[in-house]
Amino acid sequence: MGAEDTEALLRANNETPALSVVVNRLKRRPEEVEVHLASIAGSVTPGRFAPGVFHLKDGAEALRDPAFEKGWFFLMDEAAALPVLLMEPQPGDTVLDACAGGGGKTALLLGLLGAGGRVIALDPSARAHRRLQEARMRLGLDRLLPVQADARQASRLLTRPVDRVLVDAPCSGLGTLRRHPERKWQQQEASLAALARLQCELLRGVAPLLRPGGLLVYSTCSLEPEETDGVIETFLRESPDFALDDPRDTLPAPVAGLLDSEGTLRTWPHRHGLDGFYAIRLKRRSG
Repeated sequence: MGAEDTEALLRANNETPALSVVVNRLKRRPEEVEVHLASIAGSVTPGRFAPGVFHLKDGAEALRDPAFEKGWFFLMDEAAALPVLLMEPQPGDTVLDACAGGGGKTALLLGLLGAGGRVIALDPSARAHRRLQEARMRLGLDRLLPVQADARQASRLLTRPVDRVLVDAPCSGLGTLRRHPERKWQQQEASLAALARLQCELLRGVAPLLRPGGLLVYSTCSLEPEETDGVIETFLRESPDFALDDPRDTLPAPVAGLLDSEGTLRTWPHRHGLDGFYAIRLKRRSG
């Protein structure tokens, strides 16, 4: 990256970011939530790239407010919303959220799907499964099917093809050091190889479920080459029925502007004021 850019990144990683929330479109419109947040949290800044995202000066008050318990909004960095936008889910789609965690991206997916479609949310962790169930109730995610299962076994557990797949893979989290500074000491360089193996296994596990012509988005909250480009290069080499899919012509201009010439999305704390995220879209060939 060069000395100057690297130093700017290191400085940005030592800054405390604003708390960011995403509007739950199943319950409220963004403009309604913005007015309400401004009344309780002081300064409210709309996201630069993802609609329905707001950055709060005093986020603690928002999390204590009854509107949070009623499911009007949920926590998520703006960068984490971008892989979902990259998927461009369509009404009526069946979407597989292969590493669902607490369900933030699942909630955003269901809000974009509107009245039709559903999301199958997988996670092997019992804690994540409980959080998914809680999110289902609080956010009103009626078309969510939470399944406690490992996505590496997805094609053995599920029988019907899906239209879109999101693999927001477990990773080092080194793109989120602003929010999780302890990871500077917890992560070892040697662990990247093991994470890359897991990420490749997750892609192999879900790939057979995607219908021909369907879209798969792979994302990590890391910018390390081992967890990003290296994983995709390995997967494409092993999976000739998949190809890169460049969505720049169909995405909103702010999001499309974050993509490089191959359609890969990267966000940087020092360049965009967001967590470090990587996302790329693949398409399964027809026939």
